[in-house]
Amino acid sequence: KGIDACVATAYRISANGDCLGVIGSHALATAAYEQSIPFYICAHTDSLDPSISCGKNFEVEYRPKEELQRACRMPERENVGAWNPMCDVTPAKYVSAVITEKGVIRKLPWGGFDVVEFVGDMSPNGAPKCPLSP
Repeated sequence: KGIDACVATAYRISANGDCLGVIGSHALATAAYEQSIPFYICAHTDSLDPSISCGKNFEVEYRPKEELQRACRMPERENVGAWNPMCDVTPAKYVSAVITEKGVIRKLPWGGFDVVEFVGDMSPNGAPKCPLSP
């Protein structure tokens, strides 16, 4: 209540507008979307990577499970697993616009973004095509 917009940053932004960002960005974007609150990504143009077709092609880094186990005061055992990603992927579907120092990338009618056109780099690296994330 009383929230006009949510803003987050991204480490990388794929050609279709999926965003690799700090852990929790996806959850925040989903909550904003469900409440009809605009969710904006503010990032430097160096974060735009048209060579990555979509978020499924991001390389997500993981921290050692022991860090999470220690932080949660869990016993550090070999047979106890922990999933400890350093970042998450926010699908373009939840992003209202991408704001950069060189302008705003607005959402296309089909729900994604044309990062390739914005950057002006029309040379794909052969990454597999991905549909808009559901």
